[in-house]
Amino acid sequence: MIWLYHLSVPLCRQLLVPYLSATVGAVVTALSLNQLAKKLPPLVGKCVPFTAVAAANCINIPLMRQKELKEGILVTDKDGTTFGSSKKVAKRAISMVIFSRIIMAAPAMIIPQVIMNSLEKRSKFIRASPRLQALIQVLSVGLW
Repeated sequence: MIWLYHLSVPLCRQLLVPYLSATVGAVVTALSLNQLAKKLPPLVGKCVPFTAVAAANCINIPLMRQKELKEGILVTDKDGTTFGSSKKVAKRAISMVIFSRIIMAAPAMIIPQVIMNSLEKRSKFIRASPRLQALIQVLSVGLW
């Protein structure tokens, strides 16, 4: 906690508020969807963590980039000539970052679940062995 002493209060707010907001958002999303997923096929329930991560990104990134949203991003040409700042460009850029972060997380968080779902349907041995399930999931995530 000594390192917190050296950080300014605005910097702590700039880091902690987005982090805590994203964490709360992810937990609320996961808990809510887990309740709904009980009535749906197992594969839907296995994709709840991905949805929670996506929700956290949708909360965290805009909060971390508040300054750009309020003040805009400098617009320059390839030679470095500045034309001014644009809030519209900031919104578009932040939206693109959110989208790309969600897409980057998708393969590692969805494909292993699809693989496990199909393996569990085909093999009683895998269904009965949580350790084997964990091993297969870790190995499948490592492939992506």
